[in-house]
Amino acid sequence: NGTFFMINTCSNEYLRSLGCLSLTVDYNFPKKALVVTVVGARGLPAVSQGSSDPYVKLTILPEKKHRVKTRVLRRTLDPLFDETFSFYGVSYSALPDLTLHFLVLSFDRFARDDVIGEALVPLRGVDPSTGRVHLTQDITRRSTQVRNERHVCQSCLLSSKVAPTSIGNRLRK
Repeated sequence: NGTFFMINTCSNEYLRSLGCLSLTVDYNFPKKALVVTVVGARGLPAVSQGSSDPYVKLTILPEKKHRVKTRVLRRTLDPLFDETFSFYGVSYSALPDLTLHFLVLSFDRFARDDVIGEALVPLRGVDPSTGRVHLTQDITRRSTQVRNERHVCQSCLLSSKVAPTSIGNRLRK
């Protein structure tokens, strides 16, 4: 409908921090789809040789059901992605309970990609029913809660595997 609202939660400290992420949130009522555009980021820290090769992974929490990522932009600290993702089957009434999790990474051809930081955007209080909402959010260090959840899950998986002694007994038979 052309209406455009802006909510700025980016601090002026982004130049000394991990940067700031810019995005838009909209809702397509006929298609029952949440529409998120990753516009870009500014002030990202250099990962190597004075630059980064950034990209963004987006997950909708708490289910972690929807996962997407932007393309990698080479040698920039102020990437403009302008990539739109539609998440179908997300009811409008569920929006206040959802949080958008943006993980900002720098591509590394020879090793694991470097995590620059993350931005969590709760959709409670964001009302895209009257038009597209533009948001900016500080990128912060990756939270220990997210890392600990992954560590706990890996620990659960490891503890549910067969004990090494029983594997050895099976191999001898």
